Formats: sequence, C-alpha cells, structure tokens
Amino acid sequence: EDQVFPKRCGHLSGKSLIPADDMCRKVQAAVAAKSSRHSKDPSFIVCARTDAFSVGGMGEAVDRARRYVAAGAEMIFPEGLASRDDFKEFAEAMHSCTTSSNTSLYLMANMTEFGQTDHISVHEFRELGYDLVVFPVTTLRVAMKAVDTILEVIMNEGTVEGHLETMLPRDEMYRVLQYDP
Repeated sequence: EDQVFPKRCGHLSGKSLIPADDMCRKVQAAVAAKSSRHSKDPSFIVCARTDAFSVGGMGEAVDRARRYVAAGAEMIFPEGLASRDDFKEFAEAMHSCTTSSNTSLYLMANMTEFGQTDHISVHEFRELGYDLVVFPVTTLRVAMKAVDTILEVIMNEGTVEGHLETMLPRDEMYRVLQYDP
C-alpha cells in the first residue's frame, strides 16, 4: 500500500502517501518474490492498495493505480472511495489496463460499516466492475456487539440461562472450529 508508515485506517482523514516511485518498487519486489523459485503458486496475486483518492482525488488515485499495474500489480484496491459513482469512475478508468502478464486487471473493493463508503452490495460491486469485495471488520463488529450484550446480561441477571439460543451449542462450535475432541 502507498500510505506512509504507520498507516491509518483508509476511512480516516490525515493520511499521507509515500512517493509513487517508492510504491512501484514495493510492487516490483512483490512480483520478484512471487516469481522466485520458491514461490510458483499460480493463484498468488500481487494486489496494490492506494489511498490516493482521499489525499489527492480521483485523478491521483487512477494515475497511481496505473503506475502500480505497470510495475506488475495484478489487482488494485482503491481505498476510501465514497460512492457508487466513484467506484464506477475508477473501474472505467482502469478498464483498459492489462497486467504485465497480459491478464485482465482485478479490482478489489472494501465494504466497511461506519466509514466513508456508501453501503453497496456485492452484486452492485460486480455490476460496477469489481472482482473482490472484502468486509474487513464486519464479523468482528457483530461478535463484539454480541460479547457486549452477553456481558450486560451476566452483570444484570447473573446467569445466561435465558440466552442460550443466542449461542452456538458445543457440538456446532466444534464443527465450525473443525475440532474433534
């Protein structure tokens, strides 16, 4: 990614970017590592993230993304885009790019709650030209809400007996964890 270290969440203000040339060198290093004799997994994809949209606007984000593709990135993750129109504009601008291995460029979107991005469904992202959508904190937020709720129950009621239906039974938990006692 092209943020200055230590990085900030892509949906927060106050980010700074490293020079695009430095990011291109990072991409080239990832491509070289992928191509090494120790790493021949054809499913491995070099993805380059850019936070340039919120720092310098759409033009800067597209320019950087194109440079990262030229450096060898096979997937681009434009972080912090705000609207369907932003995602559409970015995808259309990147549509003509092909990777250094002459394959289609993959686009990745981040769908996070309580961020800058409108709520967009996976189906809508597909229609906008995105190949991968991540929900990076969704399950953690849901789990933490459940933890907070059950801790309040314990504090107020002193038992969880009336709330067992909100929990995974032991056998189901073992199945999910692939644990064989």
